[in-house]
Amino acid sequence: MARIIAADDDLGLQRIYAHMLDYLGHDFVICCNGQEALDAFSQEPADLLLLDITMPVMSGLEVCRKIRMLPSGIHVPVIIVSANDSEEDIAAGFNAGADDYLLKPVRETALVGKLRNFLKISSLNRKELDLIREKVNFLDRYKINKAIGYGAHSVVFLATDSHTGNPVAVKLLNENVSDDTTLRRFIELVSQFKELNSEHLVRIYDYGQSNGQIYMILEYAAEGNLKKRMTTSTLDEKEASWLALNILDALEELERHDLVHLDIKPENIVIHDDKYKLADFGMVYCRDTATMPLKTEIWGTAAYVCPESLEESVELTVQSDIYSLGVTLFEAVTGDNPFLSGKPLVSMFRQVNFVPMPVSMLVEGFSCEFSELLSSMMSKNPAERSTIEELRRGFEFIYDSQFKGISFRRLTYPDPEERKRMLQSHEVVTKQVATRLDDFFHKRRKARSAGGRFFNSIGEFLYVLLRYDNNRAPGLAKYLKPILIFIIALTLFSGAGYYAVSLFHYKPELVKKLPLVQTMCYKCAFEELREVENMNTAKCTKCSGALGFAMKCGKCGNRFPWVKPDFPDGTPRRERNRKTAESLVCPACGAAGAEYISPVKKE
Repeated sequence: MARIIAADDDLGLQRIYAHMLDYLGHDFVICCNGQEALDAFSQEPADLLLLDITMPVMSGLEVCRKIRMLPSGIHVPVIIVSANDSEEDIAAGFNAGADDYLLKPVRETALVGKLRNFLKISSLNRKELDLIREKVNFLDRYKINKAIGYGAHSVVFLATDSHTGNPVAVKLLNENVSDDTTLRRFIELVSQFKELNSEHLVRIYDYGQSNGQIYMILEYAAEGNLKKRMTTSTLDEKEASWLALNILDALEELERHDLVHLDIKPENIVIHDDKYKLADFGMVYCRDTATMPLKTEIWGTAAYVCPESLEESVELTVQSDIYSLGVTLFEAVTGDNPFLSGKPLVSMFRQVNFVPMPVSMLVEGFSCEFSELLSSMMSKNPAERSTIEELRRGFEFIYDSQFKGISFRRLTYPDPEERKRMLQSHEVVTKQVATRLDDFFHKRRKARSAGGRFFNSIGEFLYVLLRYDNNRAPGLAKYLKPILIFIIALTLFSGAGYYAVSLFHYKPELVKKLPLVQTMCYKCAFEELREVENMNTAKCTKCSGALGFAMKCGKCGNRFPWVKPDFPDGTPRRERNRKTAESLVCPACGAAGAEYISPVKKE
């Protein structure tokens, strides 16, 4: 879940924020003034901020301006929440750098919608929100307390079992997936899982259907999941080996009953009593019939699914789960998933074509033995992946050796240039697999959407129209081409005219003005106070050189230009903050923590 900072001096609204954000399952900090919100963000950046305008010590607008001047606050969503509904106040909020403006009183549905849009997560529907808000006793036994996870197909609640007093997890599948076929398949599989007896599988206490929704009552892991653990730190070799051994035991139990999971990822690995357990059995498949054709919906996250699951009519085995576990371990020790992308199709292409670098080359201190085990798990060919028994022997040897002082082969990089050369060489090799792009999409051209076929038909019609020969047409048919061209041209010009009129019909007082920033030229070091929409494309007015934010070293006073580094999709927040801090090192004296030169208007 996300980390949210909410600031308001109204005690009643503070309680509303705390109540709503708690039952929505988010980590949150409630502040009573602007200075507290700024301090909380400086200590640990948030994923979203809710700011009132009128607050003691520091107003919400001032907080927004100061946060936008911090490297970690340039892109964080900020929502102004205020009772001021005048156009001037709304314009002031946007000019301060806010992304949205929400009027008081705050409505639950409006706030939930804003969180969904800005945090890019699935939202709870009205029925599920009522379960939390009204503390419903589900099945007259399980009292719903709050949401602890929700996605595109299900939502998980923390509840209390009134019979035992123990906490449990209640998982509800969305109604749109509760058809007869899914229900029959669900009952068949979960009944098998309920009988499994492994300390590394989350226990299933009950399951069934209630009011048209499939549900499961699961064991609750109070220590959270691996995803939450990874937000604070990566795993070392010993802990990663322990994780691998725990989940391998779970996979062995599944294989013994001819079952495969097909959705192993950090969110589905929970931590309980210092042990890792495999959870989320809503969509587990029988091994003898497990196939995932491209034309069907992919339930597993694309950044973790095995390459063979993207092919039609390919049997999926425990080797598929081993691949997903390998990707999860890779992310747990490096802090990065090499297949993650904001677009599922890009993730699918990377799964088929991209081979990540060995962990021992990316993270210093990891042994070559551990790296080789991980690489074998993520082999594109299922037959080349190590078996459960082979992996268990390898990870047990690494884990036990941590206590015996056995040294491993470890890569060291005394020369930074040599390490850089090795990384560049690997990038050249991985780019060569892009030649498989045509084959990758050629196999999937049959799955084009109806919309794509419609636009193709329009294009073919226009092509035939332009090639139409009037002189050979009999009778009135010779006038068909000019008439159709006239109709099309009239439609296009009418649409363009309507767009132009609507574009210039605006209220100037609501136009978001660009903030004034102190810039410095990389080429001639000329400093200038100006409005900049995009620093990456802005040019110096004196020499047309590239521009950056004007920074000043707190140690030697040196002034230099700076532009925030560009990060690929899926870069973890911790990695973004680390690289941003490295880019702020003074080029003259090497001191860290350079400060942005605040804009000063010249009289």
